Amino acid sequence: MTFNRDVAAALGFLAFSIAYGWQATGIDLFPGQEYEPFTPQTFPLALAVAGGVLALLQLVKSLRAQPEAGDSWARYDWTRVGLLLVTMVVYGATFTWLGFIVATTLFLVAGYLILGERRPLVIGAASVGVSVGFWAIMTRLLGLYLAPGELFRGWLW
Repeated sequence: MTFNRDVAAALGFLAFSIAYGWQATGIDLFPGQEYEPFTPQTFPLALAVAGGVLALLQLVKSLRAQPEAGDSWARYDWTRVGLLLVTMVVYGATFTWLGFIVATTLFLVAGYLILGERRPLVIGAASVGVSVGFWAIMTRLLGLYLAPGELFRGWLW
């Protein structure tokens, strides 16, 4: 068995999926909600299971594959990886204050810029479209409440 980047990625994703599923079991339910077919825990647990299954499939595939010559970790752009991780931490820290739509839009804009996209129309349309679309699905279709953010709370009440 060789430990290469595919095995490392599969193990990392498996660990993330397990941790995500474990945290999802701690989502509070309203009284009587545990008997409903769809609760706030349902989708996160489904994502955790799907992620775990995909990680296990990738792990099996990676362990069965022949090792590639010259598989080096040095060829990756670790600066971009670090910037994306910092961006994720900032997104999590500002989410409550800015609200879902603004924080997610800024996070996606920063991610596109870090990954090399430079067309303003593509960056803006994709960021706003994904943020507003996902917000509409969560709030209008699924009926979940997403707080507008502390910054905008005074303007909306």
